[in-house]
Amino acid sequence: MLGKIKQLDLVFENCDSAIIPLAEIHGWFMCINKRWFTSCNQDEYYESISADWFSITFKDLMNLKYTPNFKDDTSKYSVFERIQHPDIAQVTIVFEDGTDLNVSAPWGGHEAFYNAHQELRKRKYKRSDLPSRYQIEIKNKWTLKKRFKYLMYRYSPRVFFWRFKHSTLYWDLRSLKDRIMSRG
Repeated sequence: MLGKIKQLDLVFENCDSAIIPLAEIHGWFMCINKRWFTSCNQDEYYESISADWFSITFKDLMNLKYTPNFKDDTSKYSVFERIQHPDIAQVTIVFEDGTDLNVSAPWGGHEAFYNAHQELRKRKYKRSDLPSRYQIEIKNKWTLKKRFKYLMYRYSPRVFFWRFKHSTLYWDLRSLKDRIMSRG
């Protein structure tokens, strides 16, 4: 399934996307997790692939252009301007054979259209002959303890235990328990 990578698509919260050819990327890294979720009727399961952390360093972000999906005109816009608003929801890895892999980005914050985990920064190197590069990083800042406290604070005890049983935290704790039991 996994072959040579052709491009990375940054998919934003409003389903708009920017196609980034691999030639424009200096380097990238993802820490991918697979999780199983149940649907509403409890007898169907589906697999979700998410990243707890990913980082993309661009060669020349300032001059990288894209055409938005939902604009009437076909003019090119700067990817740099678009990612100033932190709302990347997914990264699609497109392979040369035409297959792709959709990876959900860590999402968080108090606003529905704003991803508090996303950071854009300019990296400067100590060597003067190396150009500075822009790096976008999305890192899950929710620890096990923070998630547990948030659920306890937000819901009544009855609702808390129902939500806890159907949350990713429950499955994280369960897989942690399984890993500890398999060692001993």
